[in-house]
Amino acid sequence: MRRSLIAQTPLLQRVAQWDVRVSLALQERRGPVLNSVMQALSWSGAGGVWGLVGGGGYAMHRLGIDLFPETPKFLSCMLGSFVVLLVGGVIKSAAGRKRPFMADIGVKAAIWAPGKARSFPSTHAATSMLLATALLFTGHVYGPHVLIWAIGVTFSRVWLGVHFASDVIAGTVLGVAFGFLPWMVIASLGFG
Repeated sequence: MRRSLIAQTPLLQRVAQWDVRVSLALQERRGPVLNSVMQALSWSGAGGVWGLVGGGGYAMHRLGIDLFPETPKFLSCMLGSFVVLLVGGVIKSAAGRKRPFMADIGVKAAIWAPGKARSFPSTHAATSMLLATALLFTGHVYGPHVLIWAIGVTFSRVWLGVHFASDVIAGTVLGVAFGFLPWMVIASLGFG
């Protein structure tokens, strides 16, 4: 009953209609070269990559080998991304929104995505934008570069038909908000 009341609000109906228009418009513009670029960006923001970079970076740091400038700061910011991934997952479960390619609106996915996975918010957007925000906020040298990458990852999710535009906007807001938390302080117990 609650979902049907929410779905009937005029604002959310307008957002849903806008989401469909954006998804279909981007689908019409897809091509092999841009699809390949967007797929690479999307995969670079996947959880497995995060695990390898974060876990590998931490393991190497413990051995005295730093793969990144200011490794403790970088890994602290990455910790925030793992936290926002969990928070985003809880919100996804509660929201229960279908992905565009599963919503019977004519959108086809241009990359593999689990059909039963939920769409709102985009955790790719949340994690990548948190990392960019946290790195910028802490003055890390990679901050501007990671921001450009994060924008690409976020856009790729809509381009590929696995998220609606409002999903990535919500994920971006979530990531930016969590990016201002003091991850250096929170992580200082394990990375110092």
